[in-house]
Order: sequence, then C-alpha cells, then structure tokens
Amino acid sequence: MSLAEEDQQLIDEEEQLYYETIESLAEQLPDVRSKKIFSNLAAR
Repeated sequence: MSLAEEDQQLIDEEEQLYYETIESLAEQLPDVRSKKIFSNLAAR
C-alpha cells in the first residue's frame, strides 16, 4: 500500500465516522429538543 493509498483509507475512515456521528446526533435531536421544552416549561 502506498502512502497515497494509506491516506485515502484514513480519509475514507474519517468520513465514515463523521457521517455516523452526524446521523447519531440527528437521531438524538428530537429527544433533546423535547427534553429542553419540558425543562423550560418546568422552570416556569
């Protein structure tokens, strides 16, 4: 494996991790939003 191929593999792995992280955050967003709304209502 040449250095360029190693670099490309690292880039591909980083992109996969990035997309998995974004997807996970997007899945959590509705839950976080509803918890924030309820905590704001409870604080009133």
